[in-house]
Order: sequence, then structure tokens, then C-alpha cells
Amino acid sequence: MVVVYVHVHYNCGNRMLYPNGTSAGRKEVVLGMSDPMESNRVYMTLDHRLVIRNLTSSDTGRYSCSGLETDERLEYALDLLPANSGGRPGADVVAVVVDSMAGWTQYESRYLAPVTKAFPVVWKMDVDWDPWSQCDGCAGKRYRRAACRVCFDVGIRMACRSIALPTTVMTVSPGLAAKLSTLPDLLLAETCYAYCQVSNKRRLPKYRNTFVLEEGSSLTLVCAEATADKKVTWRKDGLLLTETESTADDTSGAVLDTFGTLYLVRLTDNDSGNYTCFVDGNRTQEVLLVVRKSSLLSSKAYARHLYYLYYIFAMYFVVFGARIYYAFLNRRYFLKITDNDVLKPEIPIVYLGRKIRIR
Repeated sequence: MVVVYVHVHYNCGNRMLYPNGTSAGRKEVVLGMSDPMESNRVYMTLDHRLVIRNLTSSDTGRYSCSGLETDERLEYALDLLPANSGGRPGADVVAVVVDSMAGWTQYESRYLAPVTKAFPVVWKMDVDWDPWSQCDGCAGKRYRRAACRVCFDVGIRMACRSIALPTTVMTVSPGLAAKLSTLPDLLLAETCYAYCQVSNKRRLPKYRNTFVLEEGSSLTLVCAEATADKKVTWRKDGLLLTETESTADDTSGAVLDTFGTLYLVRLTDNDSGNYTCFVDGNRTQEVLLVVRKSSLLSSKAYARHLYYLYYIFAMYFVVFGARIYYAFLNRRYFLKITDNDVLKPEIPIVYLGRKIRIR
């Protein structure tokens, strides 16, 4: 069952069908009258949604919704694809995956342009772009599909693999249907960043480690069971870590090389977190890193100042010891002073080779 509906905010009284793509031959959609309403193949809900069950080729065409007070407001096309084509978005339809709009130019010149040149009945080849899908945080990608469309010179625009391709056109160009059925869709991929929501039901990683390091330290993480032929990705707290081109100016942060080895250089408090390694999409290793701030007593600046203090004290003790030793060598010049000598007005003595007077 395919449900075709559009939310409207006004009284939409009729549904008109354009089976040939133009206003000529339009007719009102015949609704089933059986009760209950859901038992009909074609019916309209109370909120003006058109439901068509068990679609057939006769249901293809352009539909529009017209209100009582205005002209047509909404219009959409209904097309059918073979059951084995996967439909749209088409999981079974072959799609060419590109990483930029430059790939779209190559796709157009390789697949679409040759059809227009080979079959004059084809006016042009085009695509319908789907909206961007939600960002897959675990894969770091989001996708947008461009479905192949063929436009004929009679004003008809249809899917390349449509089962309702005009018979008259196929009679004139019998090889066109076979050619259109082999045309792939385009799948545009774009890098995105989002939180990787890992289900709690998934098995725990095989390897788990915890490191508690001080600021300024460095750590190298090698993903377990990683080989050259496997895709290795690292995530920090669910966010993808991209490969970094290491330069001589890299003094801190996380550096990831082409072999999947993660280098954490000059750790800071911001580097604390959960580092998870994925091998071919499977969570293999989990590392919990805690970076603690260095205490004042263990900091390098404090140690450097201690070295300065040690040097000053060492020099002081050397000078002090030298003066004591010098005084010891000149002890013969010392004079003994008695109590009677203190009463004398002046007593010349020799102290360390110098004559002084005590008053």
C-alpha cells in the first residue's frame, strides 16, 4: 500500500487526476463508498488525505488538490517502479556514490548525456533530489539521492525505471527502456559531525583500558586487532576524530595517522574523555583517559625554582665555609682579651689580618 497525502489547512473538496500530464482529460478521483472507509482501495480521510491501496499502472499521473474558494493549491506526481527495483530511495537500485558536486558533473556526462544523444525522442535527462538524510554520527556521513528522470518532447517527465513509460515512445525507440533500466541513481555523500548514539544492547568492547595522566604528558593509542586492510576510526565521546596532517608546529592535541594510530600530545584537561576504536565499524577498544592538573610541588616551574634555591644555598655555604677555613688558618693572630683589658680605652687587635681597635 502506498499512501499519498498532503496536509492542508483549508477545505480541500476535490482531487483531480491528470493521467497524461496536462490539464486535458482531467477527471475527479473516484472514491470508494464502502463502509468502513478503510476497506476501499481509494478513499479520502477526514483530514483530506488521499489513500490509494494496491497501486496499478492506471493510478499513475499527476494529482492536484483544489479547494472550494481557490484554484489548485497542491500538485504531485505518482509513478510506479518495478517491484524488484527497490523503489525510492531504492535500496536495491544501483547508485553511484560521489563525495562532491564535481562527481555530479561526471555522472551527468557519463550516464545522462549519452541517452539524450542516442535517442532523439528524449528531450532531456534530469534527476530529482531527495532531502539530505540525517547525519549518521557513527559513520560521519549523510547522503542525498538523485533519482534518474527522463523527459520526453511530448511534455512527459517520468522515472527512468517507470513501468508506465509511454507505449508510443517505446515503439519509436525500442531500446530506450532497456537503456533507462540500467541507469544508476546518484548518491551524494557529505561529511558531517554528530553524536554517535551507541545502543546499550551492543556488546562491550573486547579491550578496555583506563589511564590517569598529568597535564603535559603524552600518550600513544594503537587500536587492537587493526590491520592494514581494515578501516580504523577513533571517536572521542562519540565524535569522530579525523586524520590529521602532523607538522612541526603541532605542540598539543590529538594526531591521527593513516595507520589508525592515535597520538595524544601534551595532554590538557580538555583531552579527558572516552576514546573508542572501531575496526570495520565494530567497537573493538575503549580507553578512558583522565588528565589531572599537575600540583604546584610537582610542576616543572617549581622544580626549576628549587634548582635556583639549591644553587644559591650551595654558593652561600661555600663562601661561609671558605671564610671559616680562612679564619682558622689565621688563628695565631687572635688576641686574648681579659676583663682588665676591657677597661683600657683602646686595645689594638688583629682579626683576619686586619688591625681594629676596640673601644
